[in-house]
Amino acid sequence: MWSGGLAKRFDFGEQRRLRLMGSFQNLFNHPNYSNPASSISVPAQVGRITGTLGTEGSGSRTIELSARLEF
Repeated sequence: MWSGGLAKRFDFGEQRRLRLMGSFQNLFNHPNYSNPASSISVPAQVGRITGTLGTEGSGSRTIELSARLEF
């Protein structure tokens, strides 16, 4: 999984600044598959991958944008 971030600072005079920031998780939006089934009580399912991981940060793409004005 690829993550990344960008930030840019704009200065307005000596005491004022604007910061724009962005952070990205799962940048290319690739699926993260769960582990294959390993229960031998259902032989037809052994080795099959039937879903993706759904926990935060490993599911679909997440983007966070923020702005900060300093004075």
